[in-house]
Amino acid sequence: MPVAAPILDLSVPENLAAVTELQLFMGQRDFSVFLKWVVTRDADGYLAPMPIALGRMPDGTPEPDPLQRRIDTGELLPRPAAWPHLSEMAADLGSGRSMAYLKSRQMMFTWVLAAYALYKAMERGDVFYLSQGQEYADAVIQRVELILEHLPKELVAPRKKPWNTTQLSFIHGAIK
Repeated sequence: MPVAAPILDLSVPENLAAVTELQLFMGQRDFSVFLKWVVTRDADGYLAPMPIALGRMPDGTPEPDPLQRRIDTGELLPRPAAWPHLSEMAADLGSGRSMAYLKSRQMMFTWVLAAYALYKAMERGDVFYLSQGQEYADAVIQRVELILEHLPKELVAPRKKPWNTTQLSFIHGAIK
């Protein structure tokens, strides 16, 4: 009979710190994990975590929210219930497959695409973003900047010039 993994006591600061380090490590390598660190702005202007599903620890307990300290201090609203279509979209984007999404408003697809553009530009390449107009393109860049402002430093690649309303540049790539 297989032996269950031991339960990790996350009330022990060293254990929680180790899990957080692993979440940061994985966030650098996996877009779905990166999204767990993403902060958005809700319709009322409040900062809130992306409504993405958190995983489970090997022993079956819920994964700790990497943004919990900021939620506890009141800096962020509590993480909303997971929106399954966002997890599916993150998996699709992370797979590298071409895809098309038909959407209505208020589905947070623009936030996910802004986060993905940032993730890819910091990771290894230029991201070209086509929009319906300059005003909308500027709004997407503002979302990218907000996400970037609230990421932990361990997930942020060094910036380089130019850095303006139409282009954000990093060592490995840019959003244009």
